[in-house]
Amino acid sequence: MGASARHLDKTGGTIISARSWLDLISGSLSTADKFWLQNDGDRDLASVQLAIQQISGNDGATFARLGLDVGSISPPFGVAAVVETGSAGWGGTGENRYVVTAKTALGESTRSLQEVSASIVAATNQVRVTWLKPPGAALTGYRVYRTRRLGVVQTAQRIADLSDPETLEVVDDALVGSPATAPPSTNTTGGDAPDYGSTPSLGTGTITLGTMKPGQAVAYWVNWLVPEATSETGNPRQFRLRPTETL
Repeated sequence: MGASARHLDKTGGTIISARSWLDLISGSLSTADKFWLQNDGDRDLASVQLAIQQISGNDGATFARLGLDVGSISPPFGVAAVVETGSAGWGGTGENRYVVTAKTALGESTRSLQEVSASIVAATNQVRVTWLKPPGAALTGYRVYRTRRLGVVQTAQRIADLSDPETLEVVDDALVGSPATAPPSTNTTGGDAPDYGSTPSLGTGTITLGTMKPGQAVAYWVNWLVPEATSETGNPRQFRLRPTETL
């Protein structure tokens, strides 16, 4: 796959390609909105910057303000699963699949981009699931979800609820799960609907994100500030937010 990135809406669960605001009159400030940028490629994105780009013939880039979210936690990334010899009792062989979410005092993230699989070939196999710690001081722990495919695909179940942000693995030796407890479709780690967080300080500069691992996501906010006595011809208030990578 190589390098690839995608934008998500404020919920962290829906891919978007564009966002429209109601047009503003001169001197108006829009309500800020939250977005996510996620590395969905299979390699690191190095020295990533998120910058406002001008669209030819438009002046919207001069009106936009942006800033990093300071409260939300991205889903865990770098998820892996290794089958080991153990003493579990699965009651049959087949495939397990795992995803991981992150927790804060306010809520839970969406599932990890990576869903990893493990083949249970003996009833005594156990599976060690590991992941990388997402950045953020608000992080309080993780939840691990398993879907079993032993003949019939079963509904996802939560098999672990960890309250230590430094614990980055779970050993699944046929852990008893919470029935029909699927990972959430919205990221509420920064707060709940409708805004899913609080607006940070916004400015006109480029945001430096640094290295983004495969599956890693970063939340940011954008709003508009149209200066006084700004005229509009046609529809000039458009801009593009584009991540760039320095290799």
